[in-house]
Amino acid sequence: MYSVKWSFSINKGFQVCCRICKVRKKVAVMLHYRQYQDIQSFSRDTVPCLEKNEAFHNLLLGLLAASGKQGSSCPLLMGVFQKKETIQLILFQTEPQQIIVSAAEPVSYGEIEVIASTLIHECSDIHGFVGERDITIRIAAEVAKQKNYQYRIVMNQRIYELRELKKQPDESGEFRKLTLQDLLFIENAVYDFCEDTLQPLTRSEAKNKCRELYGQGGLYGWAAEGRIVAMANATRPTRNNMNINFVFTPRELRGRGYASNCVAALTKSMLNKGYKTASLYTDLSNPTSNKIYMDIGFKPVGDSVLIHFL
Repeated sequence: MYSVKWSFSINKGFQVCCRICKVRKKVAVMLHYRQYQDIQSFSRDTVPCLEKNEAFHNLLLGLLAASGKQGSSCPLLMGVFQKKETIQLILFQTEPQQIIVSAAEPVSYGEIEVIASTLIHECSDIHGFVGERDITIRIAAEVAKQKNYQYRIVMNQRIYELRELKKQPDESGEFRKLTLQDLLFIENAVYDFCEDTLQPLTRSEAKNKCRELYGQGGLYGWAAEGRIVAMANATRPTRNNMNINFVFTPRELRGRGYASNCVAALTKSMLNKGYKTASLYTDLSNPTSNKIYMDIGFKPVGDSVLIHFL
């Protein structure tokens, strides 16, 4: 139907079926795909687009901010789709399991076909995607169609942003940075957290992840009755935002407000350090955690989805 090259043109005479209004329309698409080898050039071109919605694009912004630092992953893919000089879609990959999808501008159904064809041509193997829900599902469905794949949604997520704390941490416990003496708690928390989020690790992998997180220096805990009862991690700092992840309370201690106090205290600490916003991802299948975060002051800014091909 059209050739897959570095640029694509579907001329004005090419007709596609519009799946929304179910009528045939003439669609002109001029998409150019640019793949980068240099992360500095990629960051220079994409960061201004991403910073227009810093909390929503924190995943990619945070990874770019950490690029080049010791221990950061070497990108497997860096690319953009653009019309003339305007970037429409940003693609970034550091892990084999999924490509990060960040939409800078709306993308039409006809353009989705071009994007999917390009990815199939440029990537030797595509295992999955993570990104803004609507466009990521559309791209995954088109790749699956063209490759005769099947895919599953691993997790539906909501991205939250906080600008002002609504709920202060109470005085029933103590907020503190985790230390070497807390490594066993951290290791067990990482292992159980990944089980809960359907991304299980082996004990050995959990131990390595524990060491990695501790080495990054963002792990904090909530202590009650003389022991750590909840954990949260400050990660992916960007110009104005700090992201929070790995929020965890052991199963036998849940329902007592420990995680809520830990997140509230960590968020307060980050705002006091000068960050204008804090962000976090939640699993939409867990209404309890979503309510807890909104009670603290987090507000939804968009939905994300994690998709794997079978």
